[in-house]
Amino acid sequence: YEYALDCFLNDFSKSGMYALMLSKIGKLECADYLKDRMKDPSTNYYNFCAIKEALEELGEESNIDRDFSDDEDFKYLSSLTNEENSEELNREEDFDE
Repeated sequence: YEYALDCFLNDFSKSGMYALMLSKIGKLECADYLKDRMKDPSTNYYNFCAIKEALEELGEESNIDRDFSDDEDFKYLSSLTNEENSEELNREEDFDE
């Protein structure tokens, strides 16, 4: 636990991965650290989502919302979602004909 927590606190770029490790270990006392990292404006979208998932695995709720409109990961994933929605609409229109 101590090693995973130390890695989470000190390796910011992989904080999502270490958060998921901490959730697998199952010690609830790391929840405050996870929530603090979610609030940190430099946490990117990918790590934010992984940390949120880790909190949920620990049985904690996270009502922390952030604006990721400038985050590159968020933009990319949003574009994929928009493309999938367009493709789905096109399939539905083809089916209706």
